[in-house]
Amino acid sequence: MRSEKEIRDHLHQKDYEYIEIAIERLKKNRMINDEEYARSFVRTTFQLKNEGPKKIERELRQKGLTQEEILSGLEEYSWEIKNLTKNVMLNILKMLWKIKFVQLVTVNV
Repeated sequence: MRSEKEIRDHLHQKDYEYIEIAIERLKKNRMINDEEYARSFVRTTFQLKNEGPKKIERELRQKGLTQEEILSGLEEYSWEIKNLTKNVMLNILKMLWKIKFVQLVTVNV
């Protein structure tokens, strides 16, 4: 998946004559969607690189996304943090449950 600016730059670099027509056709066929790109980029970057929102925002700006598209994408960051927090809490509860269970078993033996 690429941003509109990345595709536009690539076509320009290849001296493609009908860049605007190509971009409009890609948009019409939903093959370019910078808002969806931003959300996907945030999810992937958070999961694989564990980067913070400021660095992600800077990278999206370099890829030519608008502030609105960036903010929409960064909403995914808060969801990812919530999911991570929930998973960590569940793992802690499972560990505590196992410890408590082991303590109960060893006391009753």
